[in-house]
Amino acid sequence: MQGADGRCDAMRLFVQRARSVRGGFELTDAEAPLVADIVRKLDGIPLAIELAAARTNLLGVSQIQERLSRRFELLRGGRRDGSARQSTLWGAIDWSWNLLEPAERAALAQCSVFRGGFTLEAAEAVLMFPPGGPDVMEIIHSLRSKSLLRAYAPDGLPGELRLGLYESIRQYASSRLAERGEGAILATRHASCYLAMARRLSARMRGEGGELAFRRLSLERENLLAACDNALAVVPANEGSLERALGALVALEPDVTARGPVGITQSRLDRALELSSTVKVEPLLRAEALAVRGRTHHGAGQLAAAWRDLEAARSAFDALDAVDRAKRVLVDLSIVARDEGDTGTAWELVQEAHELPSLGDRWLDAYTVGNLGILEMGRRGAGAAVPHLRTALELFRAVGDVAFEVGFLTNQAMAIGEGGGTAEAVALLEEAMEKASRVGDRAGHALARVNLGCFLLDAGRAAEAREHLEATVRMGRQLGMRILEGAALGELGRALVALGALEDARARLSESISILDRVSRWHALRFTAHLASVQAALGELEAARDGFASLEVTPELRDDTVLRELSSLLRASLDLAEAARSTPGSEAGLKSLAEARRRVERARVAPAEAASSDLREALRVLGRSVLGAYGDTAQA
Repeated sequence: MQGADGRCDAMRLFVQRARSVRGGFELTDAEAPLVADIVRKLDGIPLAIELAAARTNLLGVSQIQERLSRRFELLRGGRRDGSARQSTLWGAIDWSWNLLEPAERAALAQCSVFRGGFTLEAAEAVLMFPPGGPDVMEIIHSLRSKSLLRAYAPDGLPGELRLGLYESIRQYASSRLAERGEGAILATRHASCYLAMARRLSARMRGEGGELAFRRLSLERENLLAACDNALAVVPANEGSLERALGALVALEPDVTARGPVGITQSRLDRALELSSTVKVEPLLRAEALAVRGRTHHGAGQLAAAWRDLEAARSAFDALDAVDRAKRVLVDLSIVARDEGDTGTAWELVQEAHELPSLGDRWLDAYTVGNLGILEMGRRGAGAAVPHLRTALELFRAVGDVAFEVGFLTNQAMAIGEGGGTAEAVALLEEAMEKASRVGDRAGHALARVNLGCFLLDAGRAAEAREHLEATVRMGRQLGMRILEGAALGELGRALVALGALEDARARLSESISILDRVSRWHALRFTAHLASVQAALGELEAARDGFASLEVTPELRDDTVLRELSSLLRASLDLAEAARSTPGSEAGLKSLAEARRRVERARVAPAEAASSDLREALRVLGRSVLGAYGDTAQA
């Protein structure tokens, strides 16, 4: 794999060759990332880079990048100083192919079935030679010595090597595999190998060596996607092809959830489930795929679709008497209900799940009690939540599931921080971020980071909070996680308020609410209160009144102590704005000022279950503002 220095050399070669055919060529800042992507997709192969750069006499850099999917057409000719075999990329690879022994040609063609690299063990399982044929390891060694295969050490797995084909060579070899008529049987052998591997890794992810298994599964994403795509390409679809596709998609869930983007499997799930509605497949596997699609919809913020799929999966699991799987889906449904703002239904579902047996599955116990704890935070406050969250964290650690350990480190930190333990929360979140980074859990890292920004703000470190929250907004978009993006935008709005950038805060809070209205009712209401407060501070009193009035009619404000106390306090900003607009010393102005003071005093004696970082930050800001307003009145 190319390092940073290799990419720089490759980009310099591209620029030099481009200038030789187009003398005025200059690489702009906007084009530099495109050229970096071009040389990456060409695997840093000098001939390929020179041929691509030669096309700058006709095409722009962005056009070259767009045409790389048809690289053999794009990179045909372009060198006037070379032999015929050097004037096209196909010709260069073809020349090397013709020098190979028959067994080497067969192996190179068959290796094109792999994606994203492979191990020698996988090659030995997938490649096929007649009885008494050559040893796979010897042929792989021969192809490596001729630079037709590359070897590299994957990050986080010291002492191990992976093999891979440069993409240009893989595409050439794939065409040769099609000529040999071996594509279908190789695709089946490839899928069988990687589905078996994924099952082994999934089992290990919930046991000793879970972190290592998590890393290994992430390395096989492209092979599992290829297994799925090859299976979906079978026409007409049959039981075996659809079970391979569904199996690959179920196996991919932990990696896609952790590294995103969440939508990478969605269209594939749609296709596989549609086909399996008319072709008989193993019922339990189809139900599992429905549950996976439901959780995928939830991650993408599509709550209604998530509910439909999870309910369908629940019915299927009940019919199959798969109690443990039904229990998990009940918890999943409670999460969707919670995000829809229906905490009553969410509580009933998680309680129903809690009463079902886990059949000895400690992971399932952790998942259930952990989500019960999250609901308790909204119902009875952080103090009631922490014991459940701590139990869940200990169980996830014991079973070795690193991704859920990261998630519940964050959930525990959130409860502790909302209860006032800001320093402890920051330490736990930094631990979660370090662990997530170590294993490549981008979603876990982003979730911890948005909460870190929240509690840095609580600690009076608004500038640091802003940096973390801006980064998390970008991560949420890259991952396709709408709830994360929306929450990060809202927290960023709060940080901007603390920094005095009210107009920017209004924009970020408005953007946050537009996202969260569809994916997390509770957070949308919370940030609506903050937006109304900002509007009042900017003198937009009518908009602020409308915002607070819309909150007052929601059942959540009546039932949720945290939201109720926060909204009451933030309304003091509207009282202060109305007092400032009144005639100095007037009855109306003094009444508004007294109301603001009453709200601040109420917040200072709010019940423990109403405690939140939002409330504390708003109390600091509005407490000073009320004090200042009374000082101004006294002077007047």
